[in-house]
Amino acid sequence: MIMKIKIFNYTSEDLNEKSLILEKVFKYLKNKKTLSIIFYPKDMMIELNKKYLNHDYLTDVLSFPDDLSDDSLGDIFISPLKILEQAEEKKNSFNYEMVYLAIHGYLHLLGYLHDSDTQYEEMEKAHNEIMSIVSRRKLL
Repeated sequence: MIMKIKIFNYTSEDLNEKSLILEKVFKYLKNKKTLSIIFYPKDMMIELNKKYLNHDYLTDVLSFPDDLSDDSLGDIFISPLKILEQAEEKKNSFNYEMVYLAIHGYLHLLGYLHDSDTQYEEMEKAHNEIMSIVSRRKLL
């Protein structure tokens, strides 16, 4: 069964093409649950980061597991503005950076953390495995 992806855009940007890319990427992951990806504007993302992590700045991605539903993994909130900034800094395409961060958020929903070197290495390994699927399937 293919993972069900729900994508919501609360920004003023047209992100329909970007949403299709994320749908293509996540259909290759073997998970039967629903996942929501939400594009948030700068002010809303800062507020979310402040409310839940007590950080008063723009972040790139936040993940919130859905502990109430057996059918849903949870929500991934993404800042297109932060993606653009980071893509330019790293000399990546917007699409690459977006997929990279969405996968990062997805792994957090699966329980991966990066609080220690060991956890970081485990998460990085899983992340690289998914990105290799993206590359092999030419999804970007």
